[in-house]
Amino acid sequence: MRVVTFFLFLINIMVIYSQSGWTKISPDFISSETMTINSQGHIFVGTYFTGIFRTTDEGQNWEQIIVDSTILINQIAADSEDRLFLGTNSWGVWISSDNGDNWIQTSCNTAEVSDIATNSNDDIFASNIDNGGGIFRSTNMGNSWTHFYPDTILQY
Repeated sequence: MRVVTFFLFLINIMVIYSQSGWTKISPDFISSETMTINSQGHIFVGTYFTGIFRTTDEGQNWEQIIVDSTILINQIAADSEDRLFLGTNSWGVWISSDNGDNWIQTSCNTAEVSDIATNSNDDIFASNIDNGGGIFRSTNMGNSWTHFYPDTILQY
């Protein structure tokens, strides 16, 4: 009886999973750490050790656009102008204004950035876990940064 019950349980799980509506669109070699989609519908996937991948056709084809295995990507974001922002592990913040073809490192160039975001004014916000932590803001495309919040971070 237990074997039959377990077998029915497995069948139910398989049916639920197959009806979930999820379809894998990335190749097996992409192990994503973060992802963003720009206004054109291009998908950018950041990874540890294998760079950034881009698809412009909803996942039918993928192109590796950053190959440097020393840049560990923690976060990727797009702003209202389709500029891309990377928060990296020990390499700071990087910006691309040409759909990821070329990247420029900002003045925040040595910090470990665990998260990155932009607002409607195209300010960049980066959370930093180095040097006491906190959230930093740039209002000039990463040329300079100000400590935004909080004055101290509780370490745990």
